Amino acid sequence: MPRGPARPGWTVTDLVRHLGGVHRHLAHVLRERPPTPPDPAGLVLPESCGCS
Repeated sequence: MPRGPARPGWTVTDLVRHLGGVHRHLAHVLRERPPTPPDPAGLVLPESCGCS
């Protein structure tokens, strides 16, 4: 799998999963219009990125 240049150690798959999660989170916020800002801790990063 090719490596993405902006995040050393991430694969293209990691990047696509991360961006998909961010887009799903934003879509949820736009749909639900919560009265308080959502907790970003609910975002799930790909396991293989080595992030915590």
